[in-house]
Amino acid sequence: MPKVMRSENGDKCDSEYEVMIVDDLIARGVPYEFHPGPFVYNRAVRGGYCKDCDSNSVRKGATYTPDLYLPGPDIYIELKGGSMTQASRGRLVDFCKTGEVPIRFLFRDNRTIMRGSKTRHVHWAERNGCIAEVGLRVPEEWIK
Repeated sequence: MPKVMRSENGDKCDSEYEVMIVDDLIARGVPYEFHPGPFVYNRAVRGGYCKDCDSNSVRKGATYTPDLYLPGPDIYIELKGGSMTQASRGRLVDFCKTGEVPIRFLFRDNRTIMRGSKTRHVHWAERNGCIAEVGLRVPEEWIK
């Protein structure tokens, strides 16, 4: 049975990285909401085809729950303490590109997106139009 990890406020976290970031926000007195979603959005269906409208531009409903919401600056933050699967990267980019929600990515480290790749997490995020940083705490400029 997996170990349950909790922040100082009792938030149930999925990783030690989440606990570290949330506890740091608490120590700094930064108001936050943990797992504030879910958001419903439409994502592209790759290779999809609509017979009714004769179009390759097919979308379907999906949901996404970011890790944090900071009400002061009105931003959402996705925390990534490890590697992401290709499917996870695709969902995150689809959500980021909707432009409906001001989301940022905070990576624990700037590892490559997968074995054998030269692309690192921050470069991947920026290349896809997403704001990203690497660190063990939420950057001060994101909190203001």
